[in-house]
Amino acid sequence: MAMTEAERAAYLRWRAPKSGVALGFSLLNYFKWWFIGLTALLIIVVSIVGQFVAIETTMWGHLAAAGKYFLAILAGMVLYEIIPGLISAGVTRREISIMTVIAGMVVSLSLAIIVTIGMFAEHFIYRLVGWTQASPTFERSDAMTSMSDVLIVSSAYFIVFPMLTCVGHLIGAAFFRSSWLGGVVTIPAAISAFTIDGAIFGGEGFRMFGFLSFIDTSVVWAIIAAFVVAIISVWVAHRCLINSDVNSVSA
Repeated sequence: MAMTEAERAAYLRWRAPKSGVALGFSLLNYFKWWFIGLTALLIIVVSIVGQFVAIETTMWGHLAAAGKYFLAILAGMVLYEIIPGLISAGVTRREISIMTVIAGMVVSLSLAIIVTIGMFAEHFIYRLVGWTQASPTFERSDAMTSMSDVLIVSSAYFIVFPMLTCVGHLIGAAFFRSSWLGGVVTIPAAISAFTIDGAIFGGEGFRMFGFLSFIDTSVVWAIIAAFVVAIISVWVAHRCLINSDVNSVSA
């Protein structure tokens, strides 16, 4: 039975968001053995090292820090690679833009949840054996001595992970639009993102040119800057996709 105009409109309206959620969970499922393997390796390493010395840093935090780069690269590569196939399948550029952003949010927020669970589990284990859960990437606190400290550190990933995913999304869209535009966008986007990342976590960040220094005055400014960068990245990426040719990747 053929769909009515209203049913077709509703289907098209929700096709991109639903596809985005499905793509996000497909990516998580694809990388699940990576995550499980890295977690198992971390547990083995900590267990062995802990037999000889008292651990004074959060090993889970080191692994979580690598997730920032993973998300930025994944967002850019996935967008860059799937666009031609989706367009040839009849998916519009607008739908691709919406779908990939939603997929990125599903993956980044899911990883932030995993990081949070891991942080609390590690905190519980460290307290049992008398180790110090100091964060090498979160310089606003010398050590996570309470559950509230762990919550504060973990909450930062719910801001940084989506922001870096959006920046990776922008870089992928810019490179698809044209190679020169991708090169022009990558440097300022990466510097801005990792400067804000450093400010949120309380470190020196990546201040190659010293701009955005105002965000050091308050973590609130850093959080606001993260949202602004994420929104701008998504908007510019959307414009790049809308105005690109299907064969622009070869330009």
